[in-house]
Amino acid sequence: MKKSYLVVVKVLEARDLKGESAGDINPYVLVTCGNLEPQKTKTIQQTSNCIWNQSFTFPDLMMNRMELETFELNFEVQDQNSWFSNSMVGSYSVGLSTMYRCPNSEIYKKWLRISKPDAPTVTLGYIQISAFIVGPGQEPPVHDANDMDGEEVDAEAEQMIRDGFAQEAILEKQKLKQGLWIVNAPRQNWLPYQLMINVYKAENLCKLADEETNPSAFVSVRS
Repeated sequence: MKKSYLVVVKVLEARDLKGESAGDINPYVLVTCGNLEPQKTKTIQQTSNCIWNQSFTFPDLMMNRMELETFELNFEVQDQNSWFSNSMVGSYSVGLSTMYRCPNSEIYKKWLRISKPDAPTVTLGYIQISAFIVGPGQEPPVHDANDMDGEEVDAEAEQMIRDGFAQEAILEKQKLKQGLWIVNAPRQNWLPYQLMINVYKAENLCKLADEETNPSAFVSVRS
């Protein structure tokens, strides 16, 4: 039985983006939620650090239990090219079931490390996002005004854009206002691990209220 879910995403900013060639890029973010139509941010010209502060709504996402466990929220940073095809900078995916099980069923102002699927240990930049998912009978999360939801920052950023300030200057102004001093991207040390899981069997599985026959069971493993 499928149920209707609502997913709301806010793409805040990007930092330290690296394209295929040296220098700045023309980045935008393509957001895909489950099997719904993708949505994208505006393109920022010639930068590796940029601010979007754009929100996207994915309503009426119909999912059964298996789809909730397998559907993902995917963020793909693209470099727009006027003459050739756009190139992917990197991507990051969050399982909808993972987000659904988080406190308040949300990810709030988190930095995501983007990479390419064929080189997952190579960092190609960071994007900051907020997102939540709500199902039937649930209420969207609410944050205190002190959480700085970005509305005041939006207004100031828009004014600085109208005044001709560069994206880097706008970014540093916002960080200074929020009391954040970030000089470089965080350094990460990678160590190899191997995870092995054996799923043997299940017994005495109970039927849910909306099931008339024996459950169609499966096991979802995420790492």
